[in-house]
Amino acid sequence: SKDTAEYLVEAFRDAKEYGSILKVKSDDYDQLLEDIESLPPMDKLLYLERTKHLIKQAEILSKKYSVAVTNPPYMNKYDAKLKAYVNNYYPDSKSDLFGVFNEVLLDHVNEGGYTGMITPDSWMFLKSYAELRESIFNGAHIATMYHLDYIFPDVVVHTTAFTIKKDNSNGTSGDYVRLVDVNNLDNKPQIAIDASKDSESDRRFKATNADFAIFPGKIIAYWATASVKEAFTKGAPLTVLGSTPRMGISSGDNNRFVRQWFEVSNLDFYINAPNSSGAMISGKKWFPYNKGGGFRKWYGNNDCVINWKNDAEDLKSFAGSILRNTSYQFRESISWSKISTGSIAFRHKPEGNIFDVAGTSIFNDDQEDLKYIQGVLNSKAILKISSYLSPTLNFEVGQIASYPIIQSELYRDEVIGLVEQCRDLSKTDWDSFETSWDFEKHPLIPTNNETKLSEAYSAWDKTSETRWNKLKSNEERLNEIFIEVYGMQDELTSDVEDKYVTVRKADKTREAKSLLSYFVGVIFGRYSLDKPGINFAGGDWSASHQSKLVDGDNIVPIMDGEYYTDDIVKKLRDFLTEVYGEHTLAENLNWIADAIGRRATENAEDAIRRYFVNDFFADHFKTYSKRPIYWLLSSGKDNGFKALFYLHRYQPNLMATVRTKYLLSTQNIYSKRLAELEDKPALNNDELRLKNDLTAKLAEIKNYDALIAVAASKSVDLDLDDGVKNNYPKLSEVADDVKPGSQILEMKGVKL
Repeated sequence: SKDTAEYLVEAFRDAKEYGSILKVKSDDYDQLLEDIESLPPMDKLLYLERTKHLIKQAEILSKKYSVAVTNPPYMNKYDAKLKAYVNNYYPDSKSDLFGVFNEVLLDHVNEGGYTGMITPDSWMFLKSYAELRESIFNGAHIATMYHLDYIFPDVVVHTTAFTIKKDNSNGTSGDYVRLVDVNNLDNKPQIAIDASKDSESDRRFKATNADFAIFPGKIIAYWATASVKEAFTKGAPLTVLGSTPRMGISSGDNNRFVRQWFEVSNLDFYINAPNSSGAMISGKKWFPYNKGGGFRKWYGNNDCVINWKNDAEDLKSFAGSILRNTSYQFRESISWSKISTGSIAFRHKPEGNIFDVAGTSIFNDDQEDLKYIQGVLNSKAILKISSYLSPTLNFEVGQIASYPIIQSELYRDEVIGLVEQCRDLSKTDWDSFETSWDFEKHPLIPTNNETKLSEAYSAWDKTSETRWNKLKSNEERLNEIFIEVYGMQDELTSDVEDKYVTVRKADKTREAKSLLSYFVGVIFGRYSLDKPGINFAGGDWSASHQSKLVDGDNIVPIMDGEYYTDDIVKKLRDFLTEVYGEHTLAENLNWIADAIGRRATENAEDAIRRYFVNDFFADHFKTYSKRPIYWLLSSGKDNGFKALFYLHRYQPNLMATVRTKYLLSTQNIYSKRLAELEDKPALNNDELRLKNDLTAKLAEIKNYDALIAVAASKSVDLDLDDGVKNNYPKLSEVADDVKPGSQILEMKGVKL
């Protein structure tokens, strides 16, 4: 009895920390009180007061009940003491306290007793709760469940309310009501009640422990159809087929190691390194980095690069990085994004890619097998199966590895051919836009005899429409095949919703704006009309990169009037004349103006000029993922002075050139026009507005000139390897110490 008393004191030492998850052994605690009463006076004094208030709690925690119900905490981060206790006593459910309470309640009930809770539904599906599910099914079964999904306003938690019966009747069916598709919280209670009363409701399901045994990790997919269950008996997991999904690296500091590909010098960027040895020998620094990205099938989402110089020596020396599966880096694969917003898409990644935790990848030594698998995984059959394995839309490596792949010799060759076409169609689409590193030239640059933009656009419209239709047709044929292979003819149709076809149809406004962006690239020398792809993106600028369209000083004014010979609208006229011919210039200017949105009172050049002054940089900023490569010098809201320059041609003397060649001249232009207005005896309304505008512009530009003077004196040096996020403030905020809050560059809406 003395030992029992000491046990209680020790067991309850940290009871405030553990609460009702505290494990207390069963004992005759009434006898303990009697025994303490009979102890010698000193021992009685020592133990009675310390233990009698614990005995009641010990009795409660150690007894068995017919029913145990609680509202458990949703918590998966513990302090060290609680974590150690949970790991020790509840290893099967340690991922979260609500899982722990599943064990606690079952431990509190008698054989034949019931437990009840409302918890997140993650324990039903996630791999981290597989041991918990196993322990439940070994001695109990789910008796009833309302699978509720969202029930708390403004709280994003997928929930389920359930009771569990503690017994060994594995063949006993549980009764399930599925409400995850009911989004109106006000309607959900009544729908639940109605479904409970109607045994034939399509929301009602029956399932036993044995039904769950066929699924990987015994997930609680109670609503699975017969065809889905059969897929897991007939199909083989990816891993059995030699296709191993792998989780990639974690850089530990993306700001240090990762860039958008267009930020860095293309001379130090290696796209198709065959392996780590080839990458090492190249001496290059930047390599394609697969970080997942948005929903896109077949090919694409090639945006990022990572510093892998000298076999990733910088990453290896950084304490925060985790380099997993390095032997798989650079290998050809198919990839998906771990987190999706409604569906999943598998993309082909050619050799040369480093992959990370968000760009998880599947590898196979046989590339024909990999094509077949990509066809299966992008089908509606597997999408249906994924809704059981990954209902939270978090597509983990382990879940993908367990997808059942049914091989079809009858359709294998056709599937591989369709996948090859889908990859090519998607790649061609991806490479048609300048944010692709394989972009060659804008699709509206004529390849035949088109001399009008309207004709070039019409041809592109037909080309992109044909590509879109072909991809949709191919995907629907793949769906037909795998719906048959998986026996889902009564559950699925082969049609593909337009929003899930991930190549782009032509869009007049987008195409016109992207042509203007390409034109800006041409006049800065990034592109050349004489050769495909990148002409200059880092290195030493020389005559070999220049042409008659290229701006010599890397500064192109964007003003509300044509004050300079290198004014951007003048340069656009030169570009259009060079590409399409002089006789179609007016028509092509009109086409662009109408496409980007011309006001009723504007001529074509005025509309285009307004776009460059007000909107071009914002569009560029968005298109280039908040990492602009054409930077906008701006004196402020009155548009006294604006000019673009190309980051990759930047030199420390650029600000001095801006000041001496443009700002002083612009001040003289405004002063002269003001003087002309002031000499007039009377001004009409338009002239008064012009005078006020010029006065504001002149004041703004004088203040800006003072900032540029500071910037010029400091000769700021930029390093492309540092990336836009680090370089932008170096230049924009260079005069902050002279005038706090001052900005050299356009910052409106810019949040890098």
